[in-house]
Amino acid sequence: MSLEKSLALSASAGSGKTFALVVRYLSLLFTDQKINDILALTFTNKASSEMQERIFKTLLDIDKDSRSSELKEIVKVTSLSKEEILSKQKKLIDEFLNVEIKVMTIDKFFALILRKFALNAGIMPSYSTFESQHEIKLQNLFLKNVDVENLSNALVNLALSSSSRFSSIFELLDSIYIKSSEFKNLRYSFKNIEPYELKVMQSMNDIQNFFAPKALSERSKKTLDKNSVEEILAVSWLSKDSFEYWDFKKHYERVVDTYLGELKTSLKEYVEVKEANFFSSLFSLLDIYKKSKKTLAKDENELSFDDVSVMVESLLSSDSIDSEFLYFRLDSNIQHILLDEFQDTSVLQYKVLEPLVDEISAGIGAKENRSFFYVGDIKQSIYRFRGGTSSLFEYVAQNQGVKVRSLNTNYRSYSQIVNFVNQTFLGKISSYENQLSIKDGGYVEVKSSDDILQSTYITIEDLLQNGADINKIAILCWTNKDGKALKEFLSEKGLDVVTETTTKLNNQTKIKAIIEFLKYQYFKEDIYKKNFFALIKQEESSLVRYNLLTNTLSSIAMMCVNSFGFFDDDLDVVKFVDGLYKYKDIDEFIFEYERDSESSLNVNTSGIKIMSVHKSKGLEFESVIVIDRLGRKANNSGVLLFEYDGINLENLFLRVKNRDSFDQRYKEAIDKDKELEKSDLLNALYVALTRPKNNLVVVKNFKNSVFDELDLSDSLQGKMLFEQEKGVKKAHLKDTIEDELYYGSQSDLLSAQPDEEHNLDAIDFGLALHYVLELIESFEEVHIDKAISSAKNNFFHTLNEEDFIDIKRRLLRAFKDDTFKTLVDGKLSKEQGISYKGELRFLDLLVETDDKFIIIDYKSSEAVGEHHLKQVKFYIEALKSLSNKKVEGYLFYFSSNSFKSVRV
Repeated sequence: MSLEKSLALSASAGSGKTFALVVRYLSLLFTDQKINDILALTFTNKASSEMQERIFKTLLDIDKDSRSSELKEIVKVTSLSKEEILSKQKKLIDEFLNVEIKVMTIDKFFALILRKFALNAGIMPSYSTFESQHEIKLQNLFLKNVDVENLSNALVNLALSSSSRFSSIFELLDSIYIKSSEFKNLRYSFKNIEPYELKVMQSMNDIQNFFAPKALSERSKKTLDKNSVEEILAVSWLSKDSFEYWDFKKHYERVVDTYLGELKTSLKEYVEVKEANFFSSLFSLLDIYKKSKKTLAKDENELSFDDVSVMVESLLSSDSIDSEFLYFRLDSNIQHILLDEFQDTSVLQYKVLEPLVDEISAGIGAKENRSFFYVGDIKQSIYRFRGGTSSLFEYVAQNQGVKVRSLNTNYRSYSQIVNFVNQTFLGKISSYENQLSIKDGGYVEVKSSDDILQSTYITIEDLLQNGADINKIAILCWTNKDGKALKEFLSEKGLDVVTETTTKLNNQTKIKAIIEFLKYQYFKEDIYKKNFFALIKQEESSLVRYNLLTNTLSSIAMMCVNSFGFFDDDLDVVKFVDGLYKYKDIDEFIFEYERDSESSLNVNTSGIKIMSVHKSKGLEFESVIVIDRLGRKANNSGVLLFEYDGINLENLFLRVKNRDSFDQRYKEAIDKDKELEKSDLLNALYVALTRPKNNLVVVKNFKNSVFDELDLSDSLQGKMLFEQEKGVKKAHLKDTIEDELYYGSQSDLLSAQPDEEHNLDAIDFGLALHYVLELIESFEEVHIDKAISSAKNNFFHTLNEEDFIDIKRRLLRAFKDDTFKTLVDGKLSKEQGISYKGELRFLDLLVETDDKFIIIDYKSSEAVGEHHLKQVKFYIEALKSLSNKKVEGYLFYFSSNSFKSVRV
């Protein structure tokens, strides 16, 4: 094999990363390496599918002119002649069709490892990753174990020291769980903090006594009137080295600076003890949290997605199994590793892969032809919040002796865009190298505005009037909330817009039904059968259960399709069933399907694409408009500050306001974190500005702009360029439903209904209220916090802490209401689906008593809209036709100031 054994490609945007991966994979095959010896890992199912498809198509057409570039490169890197390569084509095609292809997501690979060694990890190989009620079960088990271990005080101390409620602490434990292996060497002991608190107050008292006889201004006196440590920590003058400033200057004496120094020293000691106590409690509870996770996995045979990665890492680093035997079984058929988007790999993920990479890099004896290859671009490292770190790219190169080459020719964008990106980021992104362009032309415009939405609309109209195809325009924004506001604004202007959720294959009704059918086969629970029949609008009846061991996933899906007449020339059904081949079995499907981002073939996808910058990574569009934030930047409210030295955790700090004024180590960590945040932003901006092929427009705020780091001035360069001038094409998506939360619930319909105030914040609040009422175990105060904690995971981008407090306040008011308690006294069915007159509807709550049904519809607005009444009347009519019982309908209004019920 003449291929370089260890090679990494630093691939700038548009430089042919996928091309390089395909060439590397096929070069291995043409140099007689076996298909099932090659492991190629990606980060998404879509990327995995696309890579497999492109590898096979290139192999199939390698002798055609359309693949001349690939063939030429394979000749170059393998030193084989064109004739030698073509002579192996037919044989390799046959093998490719008959051998297991190891091109998969990194999560799927970890799941395969865990299944192979599940018993060593203390769980059954048949575990599921189904998460319905998982968090609630985990919280209950965690609290029980906290009580058993007598650690209730630790929970209380943690809540007091961080001013947090239990739900916030539970979220904190969940967020650091994935990092737990990094804390192994950290040790903290609990101390009595009172002496340190007294010392701080004494130092403050010395300063107050010094200035007491002075004729200070009222505002100066106010800044010194502090009676607790927390009040002292909030004062702005802590950042000063001397009191020789402002109103204090005329009364200044050098001795007061001595008191200031003593105060800072005592504050540092106080905070360090507070921090040690916090982490002592936190890590004690983290041990309980991990124990609860493991117990839940063992007793319920149920894991979360994070559990898989943590368990695999723990398994490989423990003494529960001989590591040499484990790696022998694991990598006996893995001779070559190819990694895509390496800059997104987390430290935890690499720790799992590292022994395999070590073995390959060693290249001993008969296995000297092994190889390691990875591609990535640290300028596109934008997932630090998920554990990704750009330093891993260089760390692996140095530690594994990997040769790094740069790909800096941009094959995507025209020269105006490439030159603009070079001018913008050179000197701002560390080690930035100018890209080359092979296509002259293109258009770049930067414009400032005090109305981002209106300016974006004008930009779109300008593009369309100059010949743009509406389907080739993408708008990139910074948050989901911004995307919703933009979608609503442009829709009101009569423009067609498309978002990811409206076009997702798994969101289409027939596909949802097939998924429910497969879930019923797997979990054997009636809820999935009920969902299935509600979705296909048929009366519930029995469903055949198929043997999951003797039938393939696709064959079971086809039995569903044929039995219920789903096909009817529906290309989505064909695409979905055809796509099931990539799942080894139904268990793997349950684990992976929610991450699938395949697009529907039936949904009208005509319109402007709206997506977040993070979602746009890896995509390209003819024309791209990158808009500024529509709201204020969210503050970093994390409790913990992590300081890394390369990929290793060096220090862990408790964030405390103004701590950098008196703690030098903390200040250095904060400064380093700010630099990383700046780097994250620059990388995200780089991703955004490298998505267009032909035309780029930046619409920025005059002040407090996300683009401030780039020092952009209003400018216009080049001429608009379009590959095909198709004009404006109008195709509306009025009948599609966004499904961001939970499919099959009334929130689908709620999000699609017009809100009387057209207020996006009100819509998000109403959705969250519905979600909490859906999740809550029973209508009792004790269960509210659990349900709200789960809701936060879905609405943290759009709602703040005050919103969730408001939701709790409204629920408490309702649960104490006598009418509410009377009406919900019966058998409860939440989000009950009914099919009537060809329409599928979902009831917020259905209460069944001995003699009647009670239909309850939730509303968060005080206004009684006519469409609300019509909606409940429809439910009443539907249920009367389906049952022999009396039916009553009510509207429950959870308003900001009161709770009331309205009989319909």
